[in-house]
Amino acid sequence: MSQLAMHEGLVVPATCVDENRTPPSWFLRKMQETFAKDMLITWHKKKQRWVIEQCIEHHPGALFVNGVQEHSHLCRRIYVWLVRHENNGDAYMPLSERVIERLHEMETYRKYGTGPNALAKFRAESAAFDREQEKKKRENAHEIFRYLKRHHRVVRNKLKLLMERHDWLRPNK
Repeated sequence: MSQLAMHEGLVVPATCVDENRTPPSWFLRKMQETFAKDMLITWHKKKQRWVIEQCIEHHPGALFVNGVQEHSHLCRRIYVWLVRHENNGDAYMPLSERVIERLHEMETYRKYGTGPNALAKFRAESAAFDREQEKKKRENAHEIFRYLKRHHRVVRNKLKLLMERHDWLRPNK
């Protein structure tokens, strides 16, 4: 039989509790005050971990609650972090002050900041990195061509030397 869990005073299957997880309101408020109002956190059902994302474009039909635009699954979002314990690799990490500290340590916020310009900076750097990788790939291909050309010459010279040493047209000589 499946495991049971206590949820809001009711005994329900543990899978139901895990599937409907919501982050604590204090954590969401602190994260949005510290970083950006368009940060949100959701529960990833398959990985069984918290996922921190940032909304980069609101859905046109988004609702307003107390003057603040509410995020939904229809908003365009970018992935920030799949919350995992840093010492145990893939172990579950609960939402706490350590998660906020870890977000501060992550390079994306120091390097790009937050807001609409952050995405443009990230895309520009990503395109520059792709161009640099393509240039390295072409240079590597030229090096391989030069090596093969040199190697082919060596093989051809060895064959010529062996043919000169052994008179293969007159084998009984």
